[in-house]
Formats: sequence, structure tokens, C-alpha cells
Amino acid sequence: MPLDPHQVGMGAVLLQPVGLNALSSDETWQGYTKTSEGSLVANLPRERLALYQELLFNTVEDTMSSFYPHCRRFIGDDWDALVERYRRDHPSVSYLLYKVAQHFPAFLSRQSDLLNRFPFLPDLALYQWLDIEVYNAPDVVLPGAFFSELVWTEDLFERGRPYWNPVHRLVEFSYSVPDIIRAINEYDQTHDEDLPIPEGVIPVEKQPTRMFIYRDPESLDVRFFQLNELTSALIQTSQTTHSYIDLFETLSKSLPALAQVPLETVVMEGAKLLQHCHQQGMLLGSVIQAE
Repeated sequence: MPLDPHQVGMGAVLLQPVGLNALSSDETWQGYTKTSEGSLVANLPRERLALYQELLFNTVEDTMSSFYPHCRRFIGDDWDALVERYRRDHPSVSYLLYKVAQHFPAFLSRQSDLLNRFPFLPDLALYQWLDIEVYNAPDVVLPGAFFSELVWTEDLFERGRPYWNPVHRLVEFSYSVPDIIRAINEYDQTHDEDLPIPEGVIPVEKQPTRMFIYRDPESLDVRFFQLNELTSALIQTSQTTHSYIDLFETLSKSLPALAQVPLETVVMEGAKLLQHCHQQGMLLGSVIQAE
């Protein structure tokens, strides 16, 4: 059954980009009601619709300010208008309130004026969103062949493979977001944390940064681990190799830095790195393949 014309019209004026600013004044409202979308609600009171719009905006703005506090401070006085545009470009389609914020990093990547001033904003927003996403990710059932420790016996070394924390995101940023966060914290030591951060205050240069973002299996806190070249290669290679020894042999052959290193040394140092990842909760243990 088709929607009532009033419902269609209210959806346009309250939720869609075409209705942006239509309720801001009597003049703009009168102009809007002469359009095809606005004619469907021309007989409804602007004041009541404006109240609905304010309630919708406040719900979204509260969520966005909570999830993206650093972005809000860089955007400053333009924040409310930006959130309203975002709300209309990406209306929520989930009963989970937090998901209203999931498209904000991609939305920021299309805001050319902001990017000219703060080119790192999409990365900063993604960093903050992944914190929320990983925290709310559903639990994963462990495989039947899971063993909670790393296995180094000769037999299992050839049949076991790493089992990484399944509640994680492996992502590469164009900017070093941890450095940006540290710079913001240093700035706040001498400035009011509630005030906007002016352009040029936070020095930023492009610096590709790969991170392993995961939920700690014990505390359930979200943790961020910055990866160097070797750790990044180890994690990625382990996704396609079938055993610990296969992993170390592949690394030894594929990484130029390890070309002249004896395999025994690669295994020894790689085992230490895996043990560290296990202690941090990034690596949960091993999966043992059947003989």
C-alpha cells in the first residue's frame, strides 16, 4: 500500500536533502510549499514540523558529538550545519542508535572546503568510528580446533597456525592518527578543551600508518596497536598460510629485509613477536589442523 501523501511530504521536509532549511523561516517555507515535494505538506503548520526537525537533529547531534569530539572541535561553528546535512544525506536505517554515525568518515571525505583546512579529518573520524564499531561488534564463536596457547612443538609447529582476535579491524590511515591525538592532548594542556581548535595549530603531514584495532578479550576495552612493517606483514601473511612454519618460510622469502637472515633466526624472532601479540590480546592462540 502506498504511503499517505502527507507521510511522503513529511519524509522529504524532515529527512531528505531537498528539505534542508525549508523550515528555517516563513519565507523559505512558503517557497518550499510551491515545489512538488512541499505541496504535499503545504497545509501543515511550519512550527510543528520545525519542532519535529529539532528533535530529530538533537538526537543525531548528541550522538555525533559523543562519537566525534575531536572532529567537532576542528569543525567549530560549522558543526551544527554539517551534522544537519549529514543527517539528511545519511538518514538512519537501523534501530541501533550508534549506527547513525557510521557514514560520517566517508561523508567528511567529500567536504572539499573542510579537507582544504583539515585534510586529516576523514582519518580522524574513521579512527573514532572504529572504536565504536569494534566495541559493539558481536561475539564470535571460537573454532572447534582452537587452542588458547601458542604451540611450538615440532609436530604442532607444522599443523598449528595463528588465530587472531576475530573482533578486530586492520586499517591503514593516510595520516598518523595517534600523533594527531597526542598533539590534541598536548594542545589541551594549555587551552580550553571545549573551544574549537584553529586551523594550523596541529601540524600534520601525510604518513601512512597501519593499525590493528581490536576488543580486548578480558576487559572488553577497545585497544589500538600501531603496526611496524614486520608485524603488519606477519599478520597479513598469516591469513593465507597454513601453519607456523609455512608462515615463517613465506615471510623469509617475501620480505627483502629478511632475505639474508637465516630461517632459524626468522623463526626465533617471529615467535617472540607472536608471543607479544598473544600477551596483548591481539592473537588469541592457535588453530590445530587435523593430521
